[in-house]
Amino acid sequence: MSRDGGLAEAVNEFVEALGPVVAELAADLDGVDPEDLRQDVVLEAYNLSLAFIDCDDRQSDDELLGLIEAFGPRLDSKLDHATPAVIREAGLVTGKRSVLAETSVLFDLLR
Repeated sequence: MSRDGGLAEAVNEFVEALGPVVAELAADLDGVDPEDLRQDVVLEAYNLSLAFIDCDDRQSDDELLGLIEAFGPRLDSKLDHATPAVIREAGLVTGKRSVLAETSVLFDLLR
């Protein structure tokens, strides 16, 4: 099982590109923590990643290892200690392609 880092790199670019934009949009709102907004961007990337992995019904080890590498350190979860088998058994990815059928709150904000 290999990890090529492609998903982690894409997530980094996504967060670095959208984090400041979202922070700027919310700059005038009282009580909004920029770090919370950055985490919202990470969660958007996570949900999109789950959806794309689910699209072909395969959930390959490489895809799931990429998910662990990209999001394990970023999320307050046990994902960084998971294995592809555990992720499959937990159904973490199953059915997530439905996320792609609806516009996300973040996307609405950016429109």
